[in-house]
Amino acid sequence: MLISKAEEIRKERIGMIEKNWTIRKAGIADAEALSECIHAAYRRYIPRLKGKTLPPLAVDYEAEIRAYPVWVAEFDGSLAGGLILMPEEHYMTI
Repeated sequence: MLISKAEEIRKERIGMIEKNWTIRKAGIADAEALSECIHAAYRRYIPRLKGKTLPPLAVDYEAEIRAYPVWVAEFDGSLAGGLILMPEEHYMTI
């Protein structure tokens, strides 16, 4: 049976997800790496902001980890992203 290139890529990505990614609750020790990750993600947009700061770049991630449920994603043991959940009365801010 022939496997299409798309199916081959899909299987490769599924294998990558299963083997190399970890999602876990953040700890205080993750604050600096999370801040660095977020700044790296937005770095290319800074010249377009003309001196303005986007909210994610002004966050005290240690305070956020203490105050809210924060989750981080690691790829091959390095922090690769984060998610902050802010419960409100009738909704959840992500």
